[in-house]
Amino acid sequence: MMNVDSLRRLRFYLWGMLLVAVLTIASVYALMGVMSKKAITASRTRLEPLGSVTPFDFATHTGDRISGSKLTGKIWVADFFFSSCQGVCPKMKASLRDVQKTFDNNPDVKLVSFSVDPKRDTVERLQQFAKKWSANPEQWYFVTGKQGEINDLANKGFMLGGSEVPGEILHSSKFVLVDQQGNIRGYYDGTDAESVRQLMADIRTLLDR
Repeated sequence: MMNVDSLRRLRFYLWGMLLVAVLTIASVYALMGVMSKKAITASRTRLEPLGSVTPFDFATHTGDRISGSKLTGKIWVADFFFSSCQGVCPKMKASLRDVQKTFDNNPDVKLVSFSVDPKRDTVERLQQFAKKWSANPEQWYFVTGKQGEINDLANKGFMLGGSEVPGEILHSSKFVLVDQQGNIRGYYDGTDAESVRQLMADIRTLLDR
């Protein structure tokens, strides 16, 4: 049999273990709460308006016109490309095709791809390019217009920056998420799968608001 001192030590030991367990559980819940608040804050910060897209009006590959005002009330993704690009463009277009597939039955989600080589990317050429990427003409628009206006839209309207280099065609590899009021809500790497998944998650968030 255990003597009184042994029982007392055992009791203190058990109470000590219980206290450690309670403190550990409390710490875990507190940490989860902090992480949850940080996640919510990060989400809100990520989707805060970053500016408004400047007005534009260009021809699409279907021969129609597309403008910022016509996209009011829609959530849309913008990108810049040119049809003969063999660098980042194929990866970007494959990513946008995935976005189209994800929101294929949603009329409130649009994709707008602006050509930075309008001299060669005529309406007819963009029609063939759209077919190559299985673009739904009701959802995914390939756009062409005057070179100066396209450049201004990229640099000033979407704040993508960039510079002109003689003999070279440059454009950003970013996708730009625009909300129903024409506000920019985020920038995403069009060549990165994780970034594109985040884009689709943010589209869902805007749709639910």
